[in-house]
Amino acid sequence: MSFEAWRDEQIANRPADMKVECPTCDGEGVDECSCCGHERECEGCDGDGHVEWGDLQPWQKERLVSRAAYAAAILEDGVAWASWLGREPAEVLFAAGFRVWSAVTSKTLGLDTGSPEVTA
Repeated sequence: MSFEAWRDEQIANRPADMKVECPTCDGEGVDECSCCGHERECEGCDGDGHVEWGDLQPWQKERLVSRAAYAAAILEDGVAWASWLGREPAEVLFAAGFRVWSAVTSKTLGLDTGSPEVTA
């Protein structure tokens, strides 16, 4: 499944009352004034740090459903799939068309998605 198809599915199928990190304050509950640097309670989440999924604008939802989250989901599924098949995860993911890298010393596996590094 492509990132775009996965993103659209994630956006459409999340419950409207699901709590997510506030995109205004990045979950901190406070917002900083751009003029004087004074911190104040975030108006987007009323200082809670979280908002309901249904209250977000479409562009905010797209920002929260990132390529890094996609890569993490693919890695998780790929590791489970490989375990079920009795094969190595890198082999299974590569055969499925993903660009996979592996660090031998730390025994981590990652996907090359063009975004920040995601490992399993």
